[in-house]
Amino acid sequence: MSKGLDYRTDSHYIRLYVGELGYTLKNNVVMRWDDINWTTMGGDGNYLVGTYAHGAPTGSATGHMIGVVVAGGRVTTTHDQQNLTKPYFEAGRVHVRYIFKM
Repeated sequence: MSKGLDYRTDSHYIRLYVGELGYTLKNNVVMRWDDINWTTMGGDGNYLVGTYAHGAPTGSATGHMIGVVVAGGRVTTTHDQQNLTKPYFEAGRVHVRYIFKM
């Protein structure tokens, strides 16, 4: 915890990413990964995305943040060092909630 913020809560980590780091919140609605329109989200660039590998979150589900690079309107690279989301992309089960443009 820093500056009295608890980064396990949505409003506090949004304050960190937007207020402290200057990222832009582009989405906070649950949607399927396959339905993301990266052009609408802000186009080419680097993103931090809160993913849910096993489908839409319910209750107190905890997401997993991954880095995404978009070029030409499509994802060219994902950074998921813990490999918690990557295995589920092809199955179409990955959902997202928060998308921040860096």
